[in-house]
Amino acid sequence: MKPLRTLCLLLTIFVSGSLSHALEAQTLLIDSWPETVPGAPAPGRKVAETLPAYRGTEVHHLLYLPENYDPSRRYPVLVELTGNRWAYGNGTVEEAHLGYSITLGRDFIWVVPPYVNRAGTANETTWWGDADRTVAYLKELVAHLVGNWQADPRRIFLCGFSRGAIGCSYIGLHDDEIARLWCGFLSHDHFDGQREWKGQDWGSPLTKYRQEAAERLKRVDGRDWYVSSNGRARSPYPEVLGTMGVAGFGNYFFATVDIRKRFPTIPNDWFGSAHNDCWPAFDLPESARIRYWLRRVDNRLQGVKVWKRDYVEAEAVAGFGMIVDSGTPGQQACIYADLPTDSCRVVELVYREDDGAPVRLSSATNPREFRFGLPAGSRRLTFRFGWDGRRSPEYTLSRE
Repeated sequence: MKPLRTLCLLLTIFVSGSLSHALEAQTLLIDSWPETVPGAPAPGRKVAETLPAYRGTEVHHLLYLPENYDPSRRYPVLVELTGNRWAYGNGTVEEAHLGYSITLGRDFIWVVPPYVNRAGTANETTWWGDADRTVAYLKELVAHLVGNWQADPRRIFLCGFSRGAIGCSYIGLHDDEIARLWCGFLSHDHFDGQREWKGQDWGSPLTKYRQEAAERLKRVDGRDWYVSSNGRARSPYPEVLGTMGVAGFGNYFFATVDIRKRFPTIPNDWFGSAHNDCWPAFDLPESARIRYWLRRVDNRLQGVKVWKRDYVEAEAVAGFGMIVDSGTPGQQACIYADLPTDSCRVVELVYREDDGAPVRLSSATNPREFRFGLPAGSRRLTFRFGWDGRRSPEYTLSRE
């Protein structure tokens, strides 16, 4: 358990031959990542489960029911494939962070399946184990979630970090049957077909590997995929998809996050490498962006009417906005700031009813992710950003 909510990074800087210290803080939006606990699943608890076919073995998955879980309603699911065993991680399901870091423990069921080893006796910590067994486990797991834990079969997302990012395709698109389970995909750092994995029959030589990866990626079949990568440069993955000839088979959103810029001190109390799956839990513009993407896709899958989306870029400031009809008594509005400076905040939020009268709204706790209710008659929302003593122009969201 890590009770601190702020990660302090002490930087040593030489200025004109003198030594000064700059303290940079990144705010953690959760108290800590949940520990695995014994017992039955319950809201806000992460527990181990084993499917009936593997009882008596060490094969298991982890299940987390959101803290606001209500057994009378259906929930979207993030199924997370974990990374490999390496210097900064042991490759177990217990070390998964990405799904919880994105959802912050609310509104989504989070589940971490195993890669089943070749003997079918335990979880595999490096690469795929027996890929066919792993694929079969995921198929049974989804049925288990739908039948026992109120998972909505129309809203099951597959996500992964590192090995798991490759696995979103290598495992998640292994055949037509498993490919149909997912409504969308999120991956961070690596991608199926990106590079050769020498010493692995499935990952080399590169030409053969990419031919097989291309066949898998055709099964994306137009669905949404958030493709994230660590680094300062633009995402390498559009070129990879183009080289394989499959860029048009999915609705891809490419994003980068410069972990070393955001966290100049690595290792730190939270992770040992820039290659990590913890960063979405921190108050970063890149974190707000991935949550916005997830909410937008999930709303569309529910048939929720979304107001016209406005993506604004002006004076080095950008933001996402979304307004959705949420039924009685009114609507819900969200603004997600995607900002190049940590000092930037939304400083003015007003809605205008048909008569044009402005009313100021309150914001949510997260300074980059604003949620609030709107009266049913609202037709237009306007907002401004403020940073470093300046204010942006007024941006508008309106009904289509």
